[in-house]
Amino acid sequence: MKILRNLSWIRVPAMFAVVGILSGALMSPDAMAQEAKAVENFPAVLHRNITLWSDGTRLSGVLFWPKGREEGEKLPAIVLCNGWGGTKAFLMRSGIAPRFAAAGYVVINYDYRNWRDFGSGVMGEFACHIFDPVFTALELSHCLSIRAEVPETNKETFPAWQIAQFTFPGTKYTAEKTINGAWCNGPKQPSRDLVPMPPRLFRPIN
Repeated sequence: MKILRNLSWIRVPAMFAVVGILSGALMSPDAMAQEAKAVENFPAVLHRNITLWSDGTRLSGVLFWPKGREEGEKLPAIVLCNGWGGTKAFLMRSGIAPRFAAAGYVVINYDYRNWRDFGSGVMGEFACHIFDPVFTALELSHCLSIRAEVPETNKETFPAWQIAQFTFPGTKYTAEKTINGAWCNGPKQPSRDLVPMPPRLFRPIN
């Protein structure tokens, strides 16, 4: 599977916190044992789902560690980040993460942006904030209808692009009884003819 970019969202303070948790500096054996589950085919390894936050962005991950860790014992930590490939579920099924834990390491793997386990995709991370000033200024309420267009979808990642069209009831600040809004991300972009702005203000699509 293609590794999605966005390592810039994984900030240094968050990574120090992760390593602290993994090494045992911030998490006691009792805390690690909460909701701990055995790993199939690896009887000496435990794991649990965790949530990490970095600059307001949620990371969905799995924490692995060997059984029998003593109170105060600190173990070497491994963060399976960019370069390992696939999702956190793949790293579980393939046995990569459990094998490290069985060898005495504490391990974390997590999903990057646009993986479904990660959060809400570009719509939830950006559109809600970009729409907010307009929504607030016009005193808009719940939309009357939504029409979305996306390419083929799957169970692991969000679409590579999407176009969402919203119709809201008009307010005292609108000229008509309804007002339309649209969100586009990815290579599907609105025509520049709809927004007569200087070319330099249009960001190129990567």
